[in-house]
Amino acid sequence: GIPIDIFNQRLRQAPRPEAVLITSMMTYWYPGVAKAIELVRDYDPHIPILLGGNLVTLCPKTANSLGADFCLPGEGELSLLQTLHELGGLPIRYRPNLENLDSLPYPAFDLLQPRPNYILLQTSRGCPFRCVYCASRILSPKFRRRSVANVVQEIEFWRRKYDIGHFVFSDDALCVGAEDHLIPILRATQDKGLGARFYTPNAIHAREISEELAHLLYQTGFQTLRLGFETSDPARQKLTGGKVTNEQFQQAVKNLRQAGFSPNQIGVYILVGLPGQTAQEVKDSIDFVFKAGAYPILTEFSPIPGTPLWPKCLEHSPFDLSKDPLMHNNSILPCQSPQLSWEDYLELKLIIRTRLSRQIR
Repeated sequence: GIPIDIFNQRLRQAPRPEAVLITSMMTYWYPGVAKAIELVRDYDPHIPILLGGNLVTLCPKTANSLGADFCLPGEGELSLLQTLHELGGLPIRYRPNLENLDSLPYPAFDLLQPRPNYILLQTSRGCPFRCVYCASRILSPKFRRRSVANVVQEIEFWRRKYDIGHFVFSDDALCVGAEDHLIPILRATQDKGLGARFYTPNAIHAREISEELAHLLYQTGFQTLRLGFETSDPARQKLTGGKVTNEQFQQAVKNLRQAGFSPNQIGVYILVGLPGQTAQEVKDSIDFVFKAGAYPILTEFSPIPGTPLWPKCLEHSPFDLSKDPLMHNNSILPCQSPQLSWEDYLELKLIIRTRLSRQIR
């Protein structure tokens, strides 16, 4: 977020809006949402406020209590158009088809000031996997992909018209079916000589990284890779969805290393703080990732309402998760236990830092 004085200054410098749209990604960010609504009300109590995003979908009761005039759950493009039309008679000149992602216009990043030096690129929505801790299937129940041509056209648009060369993929399942999607996208950017650089802060699926894809990722300028691994414990892998095995993960890292990536370019997410998880399990996972030739990144688990793991979270958490979404905040380790305490977590972080510093030296 930004400081309140800057928020107020920008609000008052802009022309009076006909409506204000507010979103929230994390459920536990709702106090900031409430404050933003309050500031808009102070500026002009008659401006309609529309609230969307994950908070509205996952915690509708909380969202509806924050003072917005309208709460729009789910994928909001169509309901947003209809609501604005009903509010002020805004004509709907174009109605996208959410079953066909190619029908959506590019995000208007060119309107941002200052203009960003990177583009957030989404080539698909949803995910075909069913990980028990993930809300992807609640937020986007159906897995859909844009066409290869449509994605390449967008990359070329930002690269050639605005000279933006950095692209951050935000897909939940970027590498799934790579031979029909990501591989032809990257080959096309090569053929066009776009000189783009790519980043994957959202974890990509290790099981999908073949030798061909690994070499193409390296050749087309991927600067950092993040793999979703979560745990090296085979039993928990099966319980949480079975998206990758230890053998598949090891082969993925081997393919990436052979393609030219160094260990410090291959970050691997390990979940810490799952219900019933022990500190030893996390330590074993850290050791496994280092031994495979990558580096581990601890990702603090945040319980999400509506996911298959939510009931177990309610059972294991020392906090009242159902009462206040603030308790979902991963920074407090909501499902910590005597087997994985806050002190254990700090020790695990120290283990990673120590081993990384040794590698650098």
